[in-house]
Amino acid sequence: MFSLSVGDMIFVKNLTTENIHGITLAIDGITCILGDWDKDKSDLVDVLLGRKRFSGEVSYFNGIEKISPSNIRLIPRNLERPKVFVSQILKLFSKRYSGNYEVIMNFLNLNDTEMNSLEEFEVFKVYLSSVFFGKTKLIISEDFLELIEEQAKYLALKYLIKAAKMLNSTLLLFMSSAEYSEICSKIYVIYGGRVLEEGRKELYHPYSQTMQKSVITIGKKFEKIDVVEVGKPSDKGCPFHDYCYAAKNDKLLFRKCALQEPPFFIKGGNKVACWLYEM
Repeated sequence: MFSLSVGDMIFVKNLTTENIHGITLAIDGITCILGDWDKDKSDLVDVLLGRKRFSGEVSYFNGIEKISPSNIRLIPRNLERPKVFVSQILKLFSKRYSGNYEVIMNFLNLNDTEMNSLEEFEVFKVYLSSVFFGKTKLIISEDFLELIEEQAKYLALKYLIKAAKMLNSTLLLFMSSAEYSEICSKIYVIYGGRVLEEGRKELYHPYSQTMQKSVITIGKKFEKIDVVEVGKPSDKGCPFHDYCYAAKNDKLLFRKCALQEPPFFIKGGNKVACWLYEM
């Protein structure tokens, strides 16, 4: 569907905040963070942008020079529509990062109208324009897909990935559904501030599979579709054990999941933090 060559790399090692518990990531190409948007994802974004204190290590590296926060652009989860004209937003980007706002407006085919009169996709393009100012090495896209209309999602992703490819930038994409996971060169499943799985296309952790089942399609008449309600993660053991179908069907497994945090096991080439895959 889409592809992006490996460019800059961001290494996160044993990252800890009040909502993140020792996660380790290697971010390059199109790296996707799969999981419901919560404080842990927000903390990760703030750490990468230099807005939050943390323990652990974050290294920005492209083989030649370090990447600074000024090389990072953010597509926010909430695409707000302030009562200003499009050109005013782009002028702010130009002042902050440098660049010709008129050229970028023409390139993205943006009309200079009030933001609050734009359709969702046009609002997205205004926020996307920030990546074309200055020298962008990392694009962070919060889970805006969850909040926009279905018909705009594919087109927004297409523009986002095309921009990253054009700029040879790494893309960190947050998603609360696995609907578009085929675009990812690498997937980290994060829940309760912990990495539950690291892999590619096929996912195995029960929480990961819940994210995949969140993609609802129209089936045959009277066909039953399982929907799992996922609430607050547990502080002990596996954070997902209270909602896990596998643990609920096995009393001994549930007890182990409730008391002991699982290490990573290898399943199908993925690293999966789940006692189901203990050898």
